[in-house]
Amino acid sequence: MTLKLPEKDAGPRKRNLLDRTVNIFNNLELNMLYSPPSIRDLLRKKFNDSISPKTIRELLDKIIEAQDKGLKFLIKNKYLKLVEKKTSNKGKLYELIETKE
Repeated sequence: MTLKLPEKDAGPRKRNLLDRTVNIFNNLELNMLYSPPSIRDLLRKKFNDSISPKTIRELLDKIIEAQDKGLKFLIKNKYLKLVEKKTSNKGKLYELIETKE
């Protein structure tokens, strides 16, 4: 049996949640507000990720939940935290900030 690897330009790929989380923390700019669709667009354009709107919302909720339970993200020698901000129309925006441990 031969295993055929997908070609580089074979179209959008599914990624695991860890890969997606790393991509988010390495590619969002600090102190800027992002909507879930804008984060999804970043993953789709930069990493050819086929993430669905539902999955991006679930992933962002899981990141916030993990941080609340003590998970810390150390990226390029900086502690980073994804902060959720509620909007007046019950939506959510996200901001990546630098924290002290």
